Amino acid sequence: MRKAWAGFTLIELLIAIVVVAILMSLAVPAYQDYVRRSRINAALAQLSQTRVSLEQYYADNRSYAASGTTCGATPSSVDYFTLACTASGSTGYTLSATGATVMAGYDYSLDQSNSKTTSKYKGTTYSPVKACWYIKGDEC
Repeated sequence: MRKAWAGFTLIELLIAIVVVAILMSLAVPAYQDYVRRSRINAALAQLSQTRVSLEQYYADNRSYAASGTTCGATPSSVDYFTLACTASGSTGYTLSATGATVMAGYDYSLDQSNSKTTSKYKGTTYSPVKACWYIKGDEC
């Protein structure tokens, strides 16, 4: 009597590996894009929150500047971005979020008139800067 073999052939295993590789080649970039967008959103949310704090400071002090070019409210830290505020006299300021480490190549800003700009996105420098915040592709 012949004994029946149980298991997979080499061809079946190779086909399964190819299918998994194709699925991973689609899933990994989509996941990385999702993570990138969430990091951008965290930085932009902090810029917006700092803007609110600066408006409250202006209502109390009639100036955005605490002294010189130092803003009356400073942005909190956010992972993967360097946030800064520069006052321009008593009636203006510019908030900026500059990508660091894995987010290098992303630069966003916001000013006292709520003008949102993107000067770098995915390493591409825009001149003139785009008058909105790019988060996903070339969409504002």
